[in-house]
Amino acid sequence: MSNYTIIDLEKDIEEISQELSDLRARKGHDYSGTKDTLDNLREFGSFGVLVRIGDKFKRLKHFYQQGSLHVVDESAEDTMKDLINYANYLLILYRQELPGLKPNITASEAEVNAKIPPFPTNHCPTGRDKHAEN
Repeated sequence: MSNYTIIDLEKDIEEISQELSDLRARKGHDYSGTKDTLDNLREFGSFGVLVRIGDKFKRLKHFYQQGSLHVVDESAEDTMKDLINYANYLLILYRQELPGLKPNITASEAEVNAKIPPFPTNHCPTGRDKHAEN
């Protein structure tokens, strides 16, 4: 499409944002009902969401390399929508996990990094380190 203006872009983003909102509402209800819609994500925190983003990214990468997906009830576009929603969840959890920082972060990068706990090198979401059992 030629001459794709900022007005065109904003219109498309608004339409996509509504689709994403509808999807979040439906999936949020399925995962956690009407209480804490992020309850299932809080279980593993922002790192867990980052893992899910990685999974979605790898699925899309495979789609672009192979040209098809084998799971017929989730299209490439569905995966893109999930990826965007997971990125939003990551930002929300990130902000909630850093209680000393305001949503519109103005702290220096060093101040932010000082508040972020390091990722465990042997992170295992189930609480069991599979390497320790061997």
